[in-house]
Amino acid sequence: MITFQEKKVAVLMTCHNRKEKTLRCLRSLEEAAGAAQVFLTDDGCTDGTAEAIANDFSGKDIRIVKGDGNLYWAGGMRLAWQTARESGQWDYYLLLNDDTVLQSDAFETLFSTEDYCRDKFGREGIVSGITCDPEDPSRVTYGGEVFISRLTCRRRMLGPSEEPQLCDWTHANILLVPHKVVEEHGILYRGYIHGQADLDYGYRARRRGIPVVVTPKACGSCAFDHPDIDGIEERLCAMTLKERRDYLNHPLHSDADYLTMIRRCMPAKYPLTWLFRKMNLYTPRLYYWLNKKR
Repeated sequence: MITFQEKKVAVLMTCHNRKEKTLRCLRSLEEAAGAAQVFLTDDGCTDGTAEAIANDFSGKDIRIVKGDGNLYWAGGMRLAWQTARESGQWDYYLLLNDDTVLQSDAFETLFSTEDYCRDKFGREGIVSGITCDPEDPSRVTYGGEVFISRLTCRRRMLGPSEEPQLCDWTHANILLVPHKVVEEHGILYRGYIHGQADLDYGYRARRRGIPVVVTPKACGSCAFDHPDIDGIEERLCAMTLKERRDYLNHPLHSDADYLTMIRRCMPAKYPLTWLFRKMNLYTPRLYYWLNKKR
């Protein structure tokens, strides 16, 4: 099995004003991998994240790339990835969310899963590391999903199993991408501002014939930080039309990113999805009633 020390791995991160989480993530990376080359986008942090990293990780291979505060997740990760590619030749790229804490055997699990791809499918594959809830290790929070129905886009999260499993959607909380896959498939699509870029990356890789799998066990912990559908519904319905428009145009919950993903990945669904998103703006009660009927 390939080990971390035998391969050149560029770890890619982006951060914005989550100093303690970012530091905790970097500490877990150091414990799991020892010395690691990190490319981290500081996207306009004002909480002293960069200074704290320089202090706590003095002498470590952490290259901080400055953003302007408007890159958000997708833009920050693209900048880190582009910087890493321009800096040298890497065997693997590891996309790592700064709110994720790696387990000590994370790299052993990731590389053994990549070995599985070579043995099972005869080629390199993308590996998504399962994460669990920090308070409840039995609850999977991120990793990969498979479709229950492609028509309605309903999906289920994959959990631990005896061997790696192919997935349709992949999350990039812990995502290992071999260099050869990047040469074939590229990096995150530049049309995304914040969200959906990881879903697009894995889905379109599968369509190219690149295996995308989740690890058979958890590689780390990460709290699920997305509000449930009922909470979003009540929040949107309480807003004025202008407030809803501003909310849905904000990069953190952007209609634009979601519609870009549908257009690129499921173009036949785009007209209906566009209509439904307009309903979410103008008649959110009707939108969520129909959404629950799927």
